[in-house]
Amino acid sequence: MNKGNPEYISDFWNLYKTLLPAEADAFSQFVDSGLFNRKKPVVHLLKICKKQFAEKGSAKKEQLYAEAFDGKKYNGQVLKNYFTHLKKLLLQFMQLQWMQQKISVQQWAVAEMYLQKGLVNQFQKLSKKYVEDKKPVYSPDEIFIQLKLQSLSDEYLSTTATKRRFDLLEACVFNFREYYFLDTMRMYCELINRRNLKGIEFNKKELQSFLQYFHENKSEYNLHPLLQIYFYVFGFLKNSDDEEAYMQYKKILIEYVGQMPVRTARELCLYGQNQCVKHINLNHHKYLSELFDLYNIMLLNNIMYEGQYMSQWTFKNYITVALRLKEFYKAENFIETYKHKILPDVQHDAYHYNLASLYFEKNDFDAAMVALNKIHSNDAVYYLDGRSILLKIYFEKEDFETLASLYHSVRVYLLRNKKLSRKQGDLYRYLFLYTYRLSRLIDKRPFIDTENYAVAKNKLHEKILNTDIANKNWLTGKLNVP
Repeated sequence: MNKGNPEYISDFWNLYKTLLPAEADAFSQFVDSGLFNRKKPVVHLLKICKKQFAEKGSAKKEQLYAEAFDGKKYNGQVLKNYFTHLKKLLLQFMQLQWMQQKISVQQWAVAEMYLQKGLVNQFQKLSKKYVEDKKPVYSPDEIFIQLKLQSLSDEYLSTTATKRRFDLLEACVFNFREYYFLDTMRMYCELINRRNLKGIEFNKKELQSFLQYFHENKSEYNLHPLLQIYFYVFGFLKNSDDEEAYMQYKKILIEYVGQMPVRTARELCLYGQNQCVKHINLNHHKYLSELFDLYNIMLLNNIMYEGQYMSQWTFKNYITVALRLKEFYKAENFIETYKHKILPDVQHDAYHYNLASLYFEKNDFDAAMVALNKIHSNDAVYYLDGRSILLKIYFEKEDFETLASLYHSVRVYLLRNKKLSRKQGDLYRYLFLYTYRLSRLIDKRPFIDTENYAVAKNKLHEKILNTDIANKNWLTGKLNVP
């Protein structure tokens, strides 16, 4: 739809395509209602767009204009004006949709409005219900909103109410301190994470001051479960060898993750995933099972999605971990169950690539090659990962002539591809290079004495061990074969 069209159409489409079918229907009713939109041509334009989106069409701006305005001569400014209005309506609709899911935000807004309008009786009922029925929340944002509601209640009950209350302000101070600890701890977790991943430094003195204040006060009350989790995340981010911090984090996460907003839950799970990956890269193999546990926790609680879809890389990562653990049944069940949850644009290729990976690990090389042949993507990662599976198949079959041809074609591809980073390209370059060299060495074995063969193999082994290579475990495993 947006290919080759102006930016104002693309902007609208990028927002519209995030809507679920039921949301798209609700938006049509929103535009058609007349309450928010009085421009009738916009209603017709949306119907044309909705039809094009449903059919995955690629109508150009002139065609859209002709259909929307009964064949009138194309006027770019008019079309832009209507699409700008349509986008404004869509943003308004999405804001209302967001607000409907945020009960505490609605309560805050209504409470502020009641006080602003002097509707004391209405505020009194809302305040009483809030004070008596307050439920625990597991999000920094929600905790802040609860604090604001509590503060408004104190303002009313201590100044305007018939029966005054003066006991809420101290509770506000207490809860503000809890919110301060929680959100500051959350931000320091991210600061340390960025330092670990990107080398970005921050003010250590401010951190030490915060920690001192935190430790001086934390014994005075029971820590909020969310604060406990961030505290343990802070522990293993600061010291990756702190296994106790990780295990405590996982224990509390399992108990409360289902009560958290998706955004908070995903953030906390990603910290744990990064910790596991760090240890897996250091050959601490038990963390592979830990990583799989985290993926399954996310799956169980519907937090593996980005919006309504799962990213192709999340899909692939789950399969990769399952296959490394030899969990073939779980991998196959995941592929078939969740293939329709991948973004539609990449669904076909992601499905067949991961099927190929599964078949390869089950030594069903013919089925793996059939699945690989169904991949149509020009994406560099799919190309290289797919060719990597082919490389391993040819090696396992000892089809070294075809392997050599594949090596040379990939080498040329890497030389010509300017979009890949040098680091990413080298991961594959060395995989194909060293696999090719190992295949040539095996081919020459009948003509080399045992001692020279062992020396050549050891040299190759040493180079591989000291080089960052894709599929390194597989390749070193082949070198260990007598």
